[in-house]
Amino acid sequence: MIRRLINFAIIFPAFSFANEIPDISKEWNNRVERFQEYLVSNNCSEAIQESETLLEIDPASTEAMFYLYYASKKCGSELPEWLGKPSSWPNGSVEDRYYIDLAQALGSERS
Repeated sequence: MIRRLINFAIIFPAFSFANEIPDISKEWNNRVERFQEYLVSNNCSEAIQESETLLEIDPASTEAMFYLYYASKKCGSELPEWLGKPSSWPNGSVEDRYYIDLAQALGSERS
C-alpha cells in the first residue's frame, strides 16, 4: 500500500507538468499572434517590430526571418541588410526550406 502511494506521488506530478506549455513557447505564440494582427491591420511598424522581437528570442528562426521579410516587403520598407537573402538563411529542416520558399516567392530571388 505504501509503495503504491509512493509511486503515485512520484508519477502524478510528472503527468501534470507534461501538459503545460513552457513560458517561452507561450511568449513566442503570443508574439506571432500579435505580428499577424498587426500585419492584417496594416500596422507595418508594429509588425516589423514584433518580427524583430521574435528574432531576438530565436535568432536562427527562419519563421521569424520570413515574418520580417514579409512585413518589410508588404509595407514597402527596406529589408535590413543583416537579414540577407532567403537563400542564405538556415535550411536544415523542412520548415526552414518552407519559409525560404515562401520568401523567394514574394521576391524575385530564386535559388
